[in-house]
Amino acid sequence: QLGGLSNAMDLSVLEQGTVETFPLTRPSASNGMSSVNFYLDECGVLKNQPRNARASQLAVECGHNAPFHGDIFVAREVTGASGRKLVDFRMEDMSSSAAWMKSAAQANYEHHLATKKMHDQMGDSFQHVNLSDHGDNLTGGSFDNYSWTQSTEEVEVRVPIPATMKARDVDVVFNVRKLRAGLKGQAPLLDGELGGSVRPDECTWSIAGSGAERHLLISMEKQTEGRWTACLEGETNATGASDAES
Repeated sequence: QLGGLSNAMDLSVLEQGTVETFPLTRPSASNGMSSVNFYLDECGVLKNQPRNARASQLAVECGHNAPFHGDIFVAREVTGASGRKLVDFRMEDMSSSAAWMKSAAQANYEHHLATKKMHDQMGDSFQHVNLSDHGDNLTGGSFDNYSWTQSTEEVEVRVPIPATMKARDVDVVFNVRKLRAGLKGQAPLLDGELGGSVRPDECTWSIAGSGAERHLLISMEKQTEGRWTACLEGETNATGASDAES
């Protein structure tokens, strides 16, 4: 079911534990710096919680194609000079005729186009900063079909591909807790549950390198800052990491 969040609720509560934030709309000058977010159990799928049809449909109407599971809370948040605060989100705001929802799909689509345009403009000349060069690197791992590194905010994945492959040959799908990547018309090179939650709208990919060094470079922004023990569920823990870290 969808629920409401009280104005009195401290936003810090929503950022702790396994509560995940999924933005249906993002704050902008045109909407008064307000956003509408889902708050959900980030492990809902792993816990085999039932699909939330109502929340999934609301996401679709906002331009997102992602299924949601378990109980979902929805709230409006406003960012101002004094920080963020929750404001009223009424039952009438759930209607597809609500002003915020009418503009949500277009705004999210424009965000998608802007991201795609950036990828196209960067092309093969894109020079990416290697996370392993930074002090906040928390190590990663290397496997037969991919390698990965991470910082507290981002996960970076490199997947070797044939030297002749171009961006039009690649298929990458981001979800909050899943990643599928590979070449069109072929079995995915990567396909599985992520070791943590990401923000799909802030995830990017590009083609880098040449010849034997040609690879698909995937960058994913973490929902919550911290360390992942694995990039994909079931893989070995991040190399060089202390067991005491979480």
